[in-house]
Amino acid sequence: MKRRFSNKVPFILLTIIHLCMFLYNFKKHTATTIFTSLFTNIGMAYIFEYVVFTWLKAYHYFPIIFKNRDFDNAFGALLSQAIFVPITATFLTLNKKSWFWKMIFTLYFSIIERMFLHWKLHQNRWWNTTLTTSLIFLYFFISDFWLRNITKKIVQVISYVLISPLFIMHYLYALIFFKRITFGYKKYSWEEAFKLVPLYGLVQTLFYMFISYKRTPLVFLTSIFSIFIIDFCLIKLKLMKVKRYLYLLILHMYTLALNSYSYYAIQNTREWKEAPKEEVL
Repeated sequence: MKRRFSNKVPFILLTIIHLCMFLYNFKKHTATTIFTSLFTNIGMAYIFEYVVFTWLKAYHYFPIIFKNRDFDNAFGALLSQAIFVPITATFLTLNKKSWFWKMIFTLYFSIIERMFLHWKLHQNRWWNTTLTTSLIFLYFFISDFWLRNITKKIVQVISYVLISPLFIMHYLYALIFFKRITFGYKKYSWEEAFKLVPLYGLVQTLFYMFISYKRTPLVFLTSIFSIFIIDFCLIKLKLMKVKRYLYLLILHMYTLALNSYSYYAIQNTREWKEAPKEEVL
């Protein structure tokens, strides 16, 4: 019990720190700009995590918040890739911080990783801190580049594809946690779910993207019909089991609404170019 409590504390403290950084952005920037920058950064981080963490098993987290070890491990990764690193990248980008501040926050994450390794809250398998340092520093510059070019059509489309699956994935993970739906191909384990759910979210996103960008009755009906066909096929192939189809219906309604906001937010993100020049320090 004592170790379980002590493992939680650093994760909770880091969450509080980064949520304060997130709220600070509202002093100078609109919700649409913050939304676009943050969720695009989360989407990029999730692609990295999907390859390196889910498939290549580069490292392991031990927040000891949940009894299921696979979910507990994934929750630690989620805190890192959905809160700690993306919020920091968004903070640096929106406030036009220079390379100096990017270096400071890169060292900050490197020190955190070394402390987590020492405290046995985190375990590297084939990963190492040098890779963490190099990629986080690069990631901060990618965040700047992305928002600087957000008015370009190709960047807007890719941003939409990065953002939309996040809504689907988090909703489905909640349903899996409460045992309302399962994904898998052998054991219906969390490990299998973490491999299949992002792919499901990405495929569904392509249809929602057509709805948002084309906005015609034919595209809407065709896309919605295709989404239901995909669900039907996955259920028949036993790659997905759901207690009530109502849960999926709610998912599609909720995702459609959030995707409409995503489209609006991306299209209306303009002000980053109008911000003051980048600070030297």
